[in-house]
Amino acid sequence: MDDATLAEIESALGQDGVWVAPELRSEISPQDEHAVEQAVAGSGTPTFVVLTEMEYADPLTGSFDQLAALIHDDTGRDGYYLGLPVEPETLPLEVTSFPEDLDAYQAARIAWFDHPEDVAAQAAESVELLDGGTDLSADYDQRVEEDPRAAQMIQDAYFGGGDSADEDGSAGGIWLGVGGVVVALLVLAVVFRARRGRRRPVATTSRPTPTFALPATVVRSVRAAETRAREEQATREVADLGEALDRAPLDPELTDAYDAWQSALDHYELARRILDRSHTPADVVGAIVLGRRGAEALRAAERGRRWVPGSPCWFNPLHGGSVRTVTWTDPEVEAPACADCARQAEKGEEPTDTLEFVADEATRAYFRLDLGVWSRTGFGALEPDLVAALTNG
Repeated sequence: MDDATLAEIESALGQDGVWVAPELRSEISPQDEHAVEQAVAGSGTPTFVVLTEMEYADPLTGSFDQLAALIHDDTGRDGYYLGLPVEPETLPLEVTSFPEDLDAYQAARIAWFDHPEDVAAQAAESVELLDGGTDLSADYDQRVEEDPRAAQMIQDAYFGGGDSADEDGSAGGIWLGVGGVVVALLVLAVVFRARRGRRRPVATTSRPTPTFALPATVVRSVRAAETRAREEQATREVADLGEALDRAPLDPELTDAYDAWQSALDHYELARRILDRSHTPADVVGAIVLGRRGAEALRAAERGRRWVPGSPCWFNPLHGGSVRTVTWTDPEVEAPACADCARQAEKGEEPTDTLEFVADEATRAYFRLDLGVWSRTGFGALEPDLVAALTNG
C-alpha cells in the first residue's frame, strides 16, 4: 500500500464509511458492499470499515490496528474501525476503537460465529452489534458457553481442528501483528490453578490410578470466571499506569530519568495495544506483566534513576520478581524463581502455583505450550527486555 491508496481509503471513509480493496471485488459484490454501507449509515456510532488484505512486511498493512491508527491520526475521526485480520480465512474481523473500547472485538467474534464464510455479513453485523448498546462481553461469554459450535470454531481457528497440544507440549498458533508487535494467540486458554497440595501416593493396589479430568462444564465456568477477573485486573492496572504517566513530572535534563520514563511509556503503550485488540488469556497475563514493569520504570524515573528490567518468576510471572535461579529439567532451563517456587523446584517438585492454561479441556503449564514469545521468554523471565522480544517477534 502506498500513500495514494491510503489517501483514497481516507476519502472513501469520509463519504460512506466503507472501502473495499480492488483485489477483493471478486469476493465482495457491490450488493455486499452496499449492505455494509447501509449498516454504517444506520449506526448511531461513527464506524469505518476497511476491507483490504493485511501483509506483515508492509509498513502500512502489517496489522489492521496499525492501519487504523494511521487513518485516525490523519483524519481525526473517532469511532470504531473494522478490517481484515492477517488470516481472513480462519479469524474474525479486527476491531480498533478511538477512544478505546476493550470489549469491541467481541462484536466481530459474535458476527464471525454467525457468518464464518461471509466477510461482508460479518462486517454488517459487527457494525450493528457495536451500535446496539449491549454488554458485548456478557453476550460473547454466553454464546461460547451455550453454543458448542461457537467454542469449536474458536478451537479450530487457533488450534487447527482441535489439535491444541501435541505430546511434546507444543500448540498450534496464529501470529498477528499489533503495531509491529507480534503476539501469540491461544484461545480456549485460561489462567487456572488454585494453590493446592499434591496428593501422597496411597498404598499399593492392583487397580490403575485413575486420571482426573475436569468436566467440560467446570472448565468452561472456570474459564469464564478467570478470564473476566484477569481482564478486569489488566484493564485496571494498565489504566492506572497511563494516568500515572500523565501526572508524572519529568526533567528532560535528567537522562536516566527520561530513559526510564520512556521505558514506562513503551510498556504502557504495548500493554494497551494488546488489550485494545482481539486477545487471549495468555495475552492478558502478558499485559499485566508489562503494566507492572512499566510502573517500576515510572517509579525509577520519578526518583531520577536509571531502570533496568528484572526477571519475574519463570514458573508464574504474576508472582513478581525472582529471588534466585534454579535448574529445571522439564523443559531444561535455568529458571529465575520467587522464593516459594524456588523451594519447591529445588526439591524436584513442580511448584503448586505454576501458571497454567486450559487447552483441550485439560490444564497444562504455560511453558509446555507453544505460546510464542510468551512461553519462549517466560513472560520476560528468560529475556528481561520483554518489549524488545515482543517487537522483534
